[in-house]
Amino acid sequence: MLPLHHRIAYLTTFLNISGLFKLEYSGDEIIGLCSKTYMVKSGDDYKFSSKGINRDRIEDPVGTFREVLETQTTKAGVNKGFRAKDNTMFTYSQVRNGFSYYYVKREVMENKVDTKPLDLVLTPRDKHQMDKYEKEDQMDNVEEADMIDENQADVLIEL
Repeated sequence: MLPLHHRIAYLTTFLNISGLFKLEYSGDEIIGLCSKTYMVKSGDDYKFSSKGINRDRIEDPVGTFREVLETQTTKAGVNKGFRAKDNTMFTYSQVRNGFSYYYVKREVMENKVDTKPLDLVLTPRDKHQMDKYEKEDQMDNVEEADMIDENQADVLIEL
């Protein structure tokens, strides 16, 4: 029998079943720092994504990802390129904090692997704000009612 990832790849590719994920890359190690910033290593080969940083400018991606994970310090990358402005070409160099250990969507546990939902308490709006929004909603409903012509009103009443 084929391994699970081969079966899933077959189903998504040949049978066109929606909702299944395809296997993009498999490896022995993954470091996911935050959204769209990850590194997957398989032997000496690796694949990585670093949102906002030019891939060619990162000298040691594996070392950079490991250092950020272990030291919990943000690392920067330099973007260089060309930009056209007023019919003139300019070069630019921009330093960006592209490797951040801080993940704001979930709480990362001490083992740096497991996460849990954030402990948030939603607070309702105060009375003054509620009155303001209720009045706006009522005005929206009045405007919608004014747009209905007489024929539509008869149909709405019958329903």
